Amino acid sequence: MELNIVLKTVIQQPLPTSSSMSLRDEVNSATAISQRQILNTSHLGDILDLLKRHGYSGVNYYDFGLHLGLLPRTLNVIDMERGDVSSHFRLCLEKWLQQADDVKGKGGPTYDTLIQALRKIEQNAAADGIDRELSIGKF
Repeated sequence: MELNIVLKTVIQQPLPTSSSMSLRDEVNSATAISQRQILNTSHLGDILDLLKRHGYSGVNYYDFGLHLGLLPRTLNVIDMERGDVSSHFRLCLEKWLQQADDVKGKGGPTYDTLIQALRKIEQNAAADGIDRELSIGKF
């Protein structure tokens, strides 16, 4: 019964209109904001899943980390850690999400920065897929 009342209320509400902005512009604006949202370590699992879904395995995590704003000394420490490429990649993303080194100088840990870094290491298919997924709000 409560759900029915809520649904009737929502359905009966007129859609907001804006003379200066179309609905598409409003959606694009909201998407742009979410792509610039500062991420943190609580987003690590989501980011790993997103990258995996779009075919980026993290094999060249060192170059990727450089484009995210991590310094060679940080990446060298990660490189010397025990573990495989996937654990090193995860550590690289953790450092990025913790805003280590020059991450802020590259725009901070955002989806937009992630996409830009993928493009710089020529992972355009992954970058395009993530950009599309975020723009339709699927993520």
